[in-house]
Amino acid sequence: MVIMVALPETLSVRPDRGLIGLYGEQVDVFDYELVGTRTSEVLVSNDYEAYIRIPDTLDPVRLHFGTGDTDETVLLGRAEIEVPTGELVVSEITRGVHGPFELPDGPGIYALTVEAPADRATGAAPDDLWLRLERTGDPTREEDED
Repeated sequence: MVIMVALPETLSVRPDRGLIGLYGEQVDVFDYELVGTRTSEVLVSNDYEAYIRIPDTLDPVRLHFGTGDTDETVLLGRAEIEVPTGELVVSEITRGVHGPFELPDGPGIYALTVEAPADRATGAAPDDLWLRLERTGDPTREEDED
């Protein structure tokens, strides 16, 4: 029997090299080209994985899944990822992973929005990030190969 764990409201992570990964439980990840070539962007993604880049810190960062107060947060980035099984993993890169967490809307394509406190110091790593995942479509299906 597999016990499903719901997506938490808040999760404390320790980013490795200033990176936090988000992807579907079944995905073979870490696209070095994606992470290494777009270093000026806070949020980078391909079809199946997304990485949040923050200033390198040894301190934990609290991820809040939901919507922050838009008067007190600023948009860091938007991306779209597919989560074919409806189970999301949050990665600390080489330090380990959290999850998989069951997304309430199940498998699909999700719009990911990342926000940070508006009053955070420029260039400093945020203590809190707000992540909103909104299902925007059905998962793509690969054709069976002969």
